[in-house]
Amino acid sequence: MDLAEIKELYAEELKLLRRIQKYGKEHPMEDLERIEKVTLLMVYRIYSNLYSALLLTVSALKNNRISFFQLPIGILLRCTYTDCLFALYIQRKDKKSAHEELDLRTIEYANSLLERREVFRDQVKSMGTDFDDSFIDHIWEMTLEDIFLHLLTFDDKKEGLELTKQSKAQLQDAGFSKSKSTGAKE
Repeated sequence: MDLAEIKELYAEELKLLRRIQKYGKEHPMEDLERIEKVTLLMVYRIYSNLYSALLLTVSALKNNRISFFQLPIGILLRCTYTDCLFALYIQRKDKKSAHEELDLRTIEYANSLLERREVFRDQVKSMGTDFDDSFIDHIWEMTLEDIFLHLLTFDDKKEGLELTKQSKAQLQDAGFSKSKSTGAKE
C-alpha cells in the first residue's frame, strides 16, 4: 500500500465519521424511543471506535510500528463490528422482542458489574489492607466514573489513600491536551 492509497483511505474514513457525527447531531435523544436511543448510542460508540482506530492507524503508519498497533486496532474494529450487528439486530426485531432483549442485556451487564466488583474487593483485601467494604465500594464506583485509580496513592504511613488532584495546567505540563487526544485544533 503506497502513501496515496493511505491518504485516500484516510479521507474516506473521515468522510464516514463525519456522516455518523452529523446523524447523531440531527437526532436529539429526548425525542427518541428506547430502541432508537440505544441505536443512536451504538452509532456514537461506533463513531468513537472507528475514530480511535483511525488515529491508531495513522500513528502506526507515521511511526512505522504497524505490529505494535495491530492488536488494539483489531479489538476496536471487532467491537465496532459487534455493535453494528447488535444495532441492526434490535432494529429488525418487533418492539416487544427488542425491549426484552434490551432488558436482558441490562440485567447481564448489571450482574457482570457485581461480579467484577466482588473480584475487585477480593483483590484489594488480598493486598493486606484493612479497608472496609464501603470504602472499597466507593473506590470501585470512582473507577466506573472514569476517575482512574492511578490518581490514588497511599499516604506516607501506608495507612490511607490520597487522591492526587491535577489542574488543567498540570495536565498540559504533563503532555495531555485536547488537541493531542482528539487530533483536533484547539
